[in-house]
Amino acid sequence: MKPHNTTILVIEDDESMRDTIETLLKKEYKIIKAVDGKESLEKLRENDIQVALIDINLPDIKGTEILKAIKRERPDIECIMMSVIN
Repeated sequence: MKPHNTTILVIEDDESMRDTIETLLKKEYKIIKAVDGKESLEKLRENDIQVALIDINLPDIKGTEILKAIKRERPDIECIMMSVIN
C-alpha cells in the first residue's frame, strides 16, 4: 500500500492515546483525529475515510452507536473497536 492512500479516523477521547496512535500510523496512513462521537460524525461526512478506530467509551456517544452510524451511512468503511481497561 502506498503511503497516505488510506485515511484512518481515530476516535479517541484520551489525547495521549490519540497522539500515540497517530505517531505509530502516520508514516503509512493519513490520520484524522476526533475527540468524541459528535466530532467523529462530522469528520466522517467531511473526509474520505477508509478505516475507523473507535474507542468504545466516549464521553458523549457510545462507540457502539458510532459504529452503527458509520455502517448505516458508509458501510464500506472498515471499523475496529478499541478500549483501555484500567
